[in-house]
Amino acid sequence: MYNRIVITGGSGFLGSYLRNRFAKTDCQIINLDISEGFDITNKQSFDALGSFDCIIHLAAETFVPESWTRPYDFYNLNINGTLNVLEAAKKHNAKTILLSSYLYGEPDYLPIDELHPLKPHNPYAHSKFLCEKLAQAYYTDFNTPIVILRPFNIYGIGQNKHFIIPEIVNQLFTGKVKLKDPRPKRDFIHVVDVAEAIYNIAFSDIKGFEIFNIGSGKSHSIEDIIKYFKFLAKIPFEVSFTNEFRPNEVLDCVADISKIKTKLDWQPKISLESGLMELYNNKILYNE
Repeated sequence: MYNRIVITGGSGFLGSYLRNRFAKTDCQIINLDISEGFDITNKQSFDALGSFDCIIHLAAETFVPESWTRPYDFYNLNINGTLNVLEAAKKHNAKTILLSSYLYGEPDYLPIDELHPLKPHNPYAHSKFLCEKLAQAYYTDFNTPIVILRPFNIYGIGQNKHFIIPEIVNQLFTGKVKLKDPRPKRDFIHVVDVAEAIYNIAFSDIKGFEIFNIGSGKSHSIEDIIKYFKFLAKIPFEVSFTNEFRPNEVLDCVADISKIKTKLDWQPKISLESGLMELYNNKILYNE
């Protein structure tokens, strides 16, 4: 059992769920979050931490459309923040769990395993690709134990309203849902399942360097999500699309999660239908 676990971005969407999961242990959790004035791009900020056993690096710029308009911010925070995390982990010989992203671009085959060629297709994905390369270098050069997670599309209560599922939920109560591109299909994974995977990895005996996909193993279209919300909704709503297409849009992706199932005995427990119902019911309770 670890004594001290550091989480960067612990006040964010996934970080909040993860801290709640660790609250059930005797570990001391140190939350490094911008909301509390912590700057992960400042190396000196890490000096006052003292020793720790494990660091889980979640803090990042993540919203893909903004990476096209603010690329410097994405590269600066994601790469320099990761470099400082790795340096702190090396100093204390701590296990590092690095949350990466979907890096496979338009897939060559489905489902996508961890050996699929990496084809980062936007500035955000490129920044995460470089973070992975840094992590691999710290393992190769300094033997820092590192686990990289490549989550597919995370969703759940508390997610930023600009992501596709909360965007739909927030609009459907107005009676009109206006979206951009109807084409993409995604592998959606509930935030609670992602937090559980990270928790399992933190306490696993995995050493060295490992990479795991995290997803559901199924893909769903925007139309699938709309149909389910129409089934749930007590009020009718209209749906329209502007047909605005993002550059280099990936049209379908499905995670091969056999590796994490085999090595960690982890698999998702929350179905998309259950997760969407939870979001819908929560919106009814707290509808503004």
